[in-house]
Amino acid sequence: MFNEESVSVVNICSYIGIMFTNKLCLRKMVENMADKRHSVLTKLFSAFSYNVSIFFKIFEIKIASILSYGSEIWGLTYTQCTEIVHVAACKRFLNVPKYARNNSVLGDLGRPPMYLYSC
Repeated sequence: MFNEESVSVVNICSYIGIMFTNKLCLRKMVENMADKRHSVLTKLFSAFSYNVSIFFKIFEIKIASILSYGSEIWGLTYTQCTEIVHVAACKRFLNVPKYARNNSVLGDLGRPPMYLYSC
């Protein structure tokens, strides 16, 4: 009860775009951010062809900002779902198969892991 009104208990709550669970599961928070990038990434690839510097400038402004939103809470930790988004964008930019080695793709483009962009 709060001010004579009953307060409902929920399992998941979204506050300013960040998903909080009743157990403060950080994995759900990060997965939610990774899901939001899909439409932006699709628009980025469907627009035109880019050179490397322009593509990654747009990637950092549009997609990396979505992926790192709320990183002050979940911190500088490796999260697989954000890295999958990063590597998938790099592979699609290079037009290599999805089975290409992740380290090779990131190395060819000179890209550090995504978790280094957080905070």
